Amino acid sequence: MPVPYSKTSESSAEHGIMFRDKIGLLSSKIDAFRTGGKEEDLHDARVSSRKLETLLKSFGYLSPDEYYKIYLANTKELIKLFGAARELDVCAEITNEYIKIIKIKSLFIVRFMENLKSEIASKRQRIMKSPLLPEFISGADKMIEYFFQSNSMMTGRASLSLKSQFRLILLKQYDRITDYTSRLIAGNSSRELLHSVRIKSKPLRYNMEFATEYCGMSIRSQHSLVKEFVERAGKIHDVDVMIQKLIKFSKKISGTHIPDSVRSLKSFLSYLNEMRKSEYNKLIDVIKKIEPAKFREKFITEMQK
Repeated sequence: MPVPYSKTSESSAEHGIMFRDKIGLLSSKIDAFRTGGKEEDLHDARVSSRKLETLLKSFGYLSPDEYYKIYLANTKELIKLFGAARELDVCAEITNEYIKIIKIKSLFIVRFMENLKSEIASKRQRIMKSPLLPEFISGADKMIEYFFQSNSMMTGRASLSLKSQFRLILLKQYDRITDYTSRLIAGNSSRELLHSVRIKSKPLRYNMEFATEYCGMSIRSQHSLVKEFVERAGKIHDVDVMIQKLIKFSKKISGTHIPDSVRSLKSFLSYLNEMRKSEYNKLIDVIKKIEPAKFREKFITEMQK
């Protein structure tokens, strides 16, 4: 049985409480997906695993031993498992939207969508059969117990209040992503750079969320902008994945005779490139709001309250 998840009502901001909540949340989301197999449950499980990863990376080192690294490695395996399936779901969503726009039946697009559906079914089956899911659920109680038993030592080793720890973590993570955003503003829109900044900015987003939830930090406006930044970067990543999938599929069927394949591929790629350009411009607009020194100054001031 999964660990029952209920949001804590305790006001004490302790490491053990945070870990209990996020482990329990992930356990419940995994169980929901195993039970119903719904796309939204898979998405929730993926997001919950990312949140737990952030917590483990940010505070795990304070535990009395390095056992937390095993939990971190297991969580990363879950993220990898969920991520590939989620990308296929997003590709199917983009393709369906494109089909609605063109309003013309294309055999190439039909075959591409059939291929996506086949891959989605295969990934779903792989996830359902993976031992990682039941192993996480069955081990959740032990994992929670580990962090609760480590709580006093974690607090002592930190030698700072949890709120003070979050201040240091958030500022360090914010400064880290501005190194990337300055290059984006300068016009570097490469897939590699965007992927790096997207991955680096996720911990900042989730830790801002945790700091608000557990320490009552008044940083909701800053969190809202960072969240929008991560989501915009995510949409560009989705388009990049879609372009790769489309090109790979066109090469796969190159030996078959589909009359409209070249024209359909060119048209679809043009649509995707325009989508990417639009999302990139929106991302730059958000970056201009979070990169200036004024944002950093206000961010520091709000964290001190």
